[in-house]
Amino acid sequence: RMVSEKTGALLEASTKVGAILGRGKSRHVRALASYGRLIGIGFQMRDDVLGVAGSEEKFGKPIGSDILEGKSTLIVIRALTKASREDKAKLLMALGKREASAAKLKAAIDVLDRTGAIEYVAKKARGFIAEAKSKLRDLPSSKAKRVLLGLADFAIEREF
Repeated sequence: RMVSEKTGALLEASTKVGAILGRGKSRHVRALASYGRLIGIGFQMRDDVLGVAGSEEKFGKPIGSDILEGKSTLIVIRALTKASREDKAKLLMALGKREASAAKLKAAIDVLDRTGAIEYVAKKARGFIAEAKSKLRDLPSSKAKRVLLGLADFAIEREF
């Protein structure tokens, strides 16, 4: 819900306004608005994955910073529901603890991986992007449509 109402809403508004200003048909406005919300959700999920499984040099911010800041990403929520008591404790040793040691942060990230939470969210992100792209099916072929499809691919294929 948080991702939908944050990044999803921002991109939905952007694509919807673009469609309205471009004098799109009402069905195209709806399709582009849906595309925007879905790509926003998928983009944010991918961002969350990169934030724990990516390369700091490529990602542009410290890996694990969302954990230290205590953000309740879908990855964290999934891991907490799937983790053993011991793994849950390891994750909670770093979650929301900016002063946590590098070792505790690594242990928390290992829990995210071991529980399958990272791959689960990566798969969900791919699903949102695929659904976003499907919303563009009824739009006529154009350079703009190709750009939007490419943007969706970029959102999900960003490097670690």
